[in-house]
Amino acid sequence: MSDDTEKRIATLEAELAALKKAQEPKPEFKPKKPYTPIDYTAGFRLPADAAKAMAAIVPDVKGGGFDPNAWAKTKMYGPSGLGPSSRDRMRAMEEETRRRDREKMDRLRAEREAAQPKPGSTAAALAAWRRNNPVE
Repeated sequence: MSDDTEKRIATLEAELAALKKAQEPKPEFKPKKPYTPIDYTAGFRLPADAAKAMAAIVPDVKGGGFDPNAWAKTKMYGPSGLGPSSRDRMRAMEEETRRRDREKMDRLRAEREAAQPKPGSTAAALAAWRRNNPVE
């Protein structure tokens, strides 16, 4: 073999060894010491009157009931939530929507009935004749 061929084989073998080494999985990271979070309240003592004053600031929320829109009221700023804040306002909005739907359906029904021919009229007789004698 010639020198060029031997050099080429050597470089290819070196590349192959580098590629094989790159494919090997890297060892798992293990920290030198286990992580311990800093506890800033360790050994902290609070006088009883200070704890009582802090508890008095927070309102009692147990009698508030269930609010289905509570998820939407968790903003830190600006208007809170989407839509009404209480069940009564939600119920009022729902009733208003149903009233509007009823009015719309009544109006459409009246228009449909107005478009129908009056019984005993020539148009009603013609419509009955057309129903009974379809065009083929």
